[in-house]
Amino acid sequence: MPTAISEVQEYKGALYIGEFMLAVQTGDMTGRLMKYDPRTQEVTELLRGLGGAGGVTISKDGSFILVTEFVTNRIQRFWLKGRKANTSQLFLKPPGTPDNIKSNARGEFWVAVNIGAGTAVVPLGLRLSEEGKVLQMVAFGVLPFTLFNKLQLPSSITGPESLAFDLKGEGPYTGVSDGRVLKYQGPAVGFTDFAVTSPNRTEEMCDGSIDPALEATCGRPLGLGFNYHTGDLYMVDAYLGLMVVGSSGGIATQLAAAAEGIPFRFLAGLDVDQGNGMVYFTEASTRFQLRDMQELIASNDSTGSLFRYDPQSREVRVLLGGLSVAVGVAVSRDGMFVLVAELTANRIRRFWLGGPKANTSEVFMELLGKPSNIKRNERGEFWVAINNALGPPAPPESLVMPLGLRLSNDGRVLEVAPLVGAYQISAISEVQERNGELYVASLVAAYASIYRT
Repeated sequence: MPTAISEVQEYKGALYIGEFMLAVQTGDMTGRLMKYDPRTQEVTELLRGLGGAGGVTISKDGSFILVTEFVTNRIQRFWLKGRKANTSQLFLKPPGTPDNIKSNARGEFWVAVNIGAGTAVVPLGLRLSEEGKVLQMVAFGVLPFTLFNKLQLPSSITGPESLAFDLKGEGPYTGVSDGRVLKYQGPAVGFTDFAVTSPNRTEEMCDGSIDPALEATCGRPLGLGFNYHTGDLYMVDAYLGLMVVGSSGGIATQLAAAAEGIPFRFLAGLDVDQGNGMVYFTEASTRFQLRDMQELIASNDSTGSLFRYDPQSREVRVLLGGLSVAVGVAVSRDGMFVLVAELTANRIRRFWLGGPKANTSEVFMELLGKPSNIKRNERGEFWVAINNALGPPAPPESLVMPLGLRLSNDGRVLEVAPLVGAYQISAISEVQERNGELYVASLVAAYASIYRT
């Protein structure tokens, strides 16, 4: 006998019942999908071994059933007819925990999904096609942040991957697809030129470019951050290494192009310790470059690293290797540890700089989605940009649910901010809090954005 029933749907006289177990905490995999025939009064087991079978619905033509699994966070399709009859397959891996699922008059499906942990949960509704494509996303409840403004880049360029503010609070500054670092001067002026990372770039060749083949020549600045004591802006160029430029801007100076004799291949994230001036930065891979991002994500590469640059000695030290696409990095307010995001491992690692655990690392947080940049706020908490996949990867750009997670020093989720207002189902790369506002960046968008409470 079923212990609980979450949904009952009728189609042509047969009831298909999704049984779910009280299984979230135990990781129970004994859920079943069953069919009850009122005419024969027989119950037939269709699927077993489900991770918390919850909602169930039948396709408009009666050829398949969908059943949600709230323990494994997925939706399964069981075929009733056709060549695949009596077999099942993964239909969708939603960005959170799925619950009930309903079909509409057009033959599409609505599924309730809850994203988050503890009390920091964002309820969503996803409208899906019969092929498992996300057609619409709706966030419910009182959302903590709403879209205030988009900071549009100059015509044709894209990819404000990371943002920085100077000591006066001016900016944001950001690197873009054609190799320039731009400074936002307010809505009346917009973005203006501040610096470039490549001494070989020309305006004729590079300005306005979105061509990945030109990035090694034109430059591609990614992570960046100011040293507030000197006014210098440090940045990593994906191809050209660790760079710095003075407060007046201009052509950046290369500080390092290799570590321990091994040339950098794909630098990604950066943070500056305002206490001692140390610069922490990451290399995503020693095998792939930024223009190979899709191949990198599919490769299971684990050649990423975390580095520290000492401006006094001008030396680069390897702190941590063997990382699965190391991207974002952030040092704690007290300088005791640094966090680094591993994109393809869906986790954040903590490397201890001081204390009894100095020079060791540990998993800080496991995530459902892929983390990107990490930024610390004035209270010493961390904002991490998360992209939860909506189904399997689909080049050239996968569909995702973009979120900002605010984390405590000990890895607790304090807040979940869905960022679909500006980005819909496109990826974000950074979430940064300033004066009660969230500044959001994206490697694929033509703008940065501001969210307000």
